[in-house]
Amino acid sequence: MALDAPNLLERIARGDRTATQECIRRHGAMVWSLALRSTHGQRAEAEDAVQEIFIEVWRSAGKYNAEKGSESLFVAMIARRRLIDRFRARVPESVDIADLELHSDDNPSHDAEIGADYGAVRQGLKTLKPEERQVLDLGFVYGMTQSEIVEKTGMPLGTVKSHMRRGLIRLREFMGVSLTTGQEA
Repeated sequence: MALDAPNLLERIARGDRTATQECIRRHGAMVWSLALRSTHGQRAEAEDAVQEIFIEVWRSAGKYNAEKGSESLFVAMIARRRLIDRFRARVPESVDIADLELHSDDNPSHDAEIGADYGAVRQGLKTLKPEERQVLDLGFVYGMTQSEIVEKTGMPLGTVKSHMRRGLIRLREFMGVSLTTGQEA
């Protein structure tokens, strides 16, 4: 691929249908796996979620900035937001989020299905302090705002912000990503 050639998401933003198909081929397994796990194996619901996710990728492709992360990270973040929205819509408000459990099995074939980035992030999370991991889980997995995390944990807002920032910095360092450009070091 030439250095000045547009990336996949830029091509999607320009309306290139082959790029859309390539995006589905490239990221479909990751999105499917996340959706299936999020829906606890409900295939029909997972299929609906995957469709919503790729429609959102298509709509948001023009917002992609390569300096902030990889295309797979961009797609994964869109998937995460859509899946959180679906999760919140189906879980009654009376359920305490601490009672809900995300399954994080250590199945190597599952890691391969989701991709190398997922495996690296999981390994990086193991290097974080428990408080850093907790605020990142609540913020990124459960989609809570920092104010909601304060309410949930009882930590002061400044502490939540510090744990989140330090945790993200440590994850980036672990993954070898530069803090200034978002590119691999």
